[in-house]
Amino acid sequence: MKESLRLLKEFKEARTIFRITAVKKLTMTNPESYSEFIKMSEPQFVELKGYAWLGQSRERLTKESAPSMEELEIFANEIAKISGYTIKAKDDVSRVVLLSRE
Repeated sequence: MKESLRLLKEFKEARTIFRITAVKKLTMTNPESYSEFIKMSEPQFVELKGYAWLGQSRERLTKESAPSMEELEIFANEIAKISGYTIKAKDDVSRVVLLSRE
């Protein structure tokens, strides 16, 4: 995985994105580690998408695993502060926060 992330910054002609599916108490921990991966791969964008309790995932996770937009924004702000990226867009309906490099 780390080797793939290191290679991401070699794609000069294409837009690159690092996507995080944000699940409370599962993937919404340790923003320092995510920031390390982001710095390693240098994507143009980082997208944090809040988990939605839909489909087959309902068999593995609870409804409470889905973060609110406020929780998602707090986590995105932590990652932004550590990684040096800035929040560029938010969509409350889709529960998405988009960060980008300057």
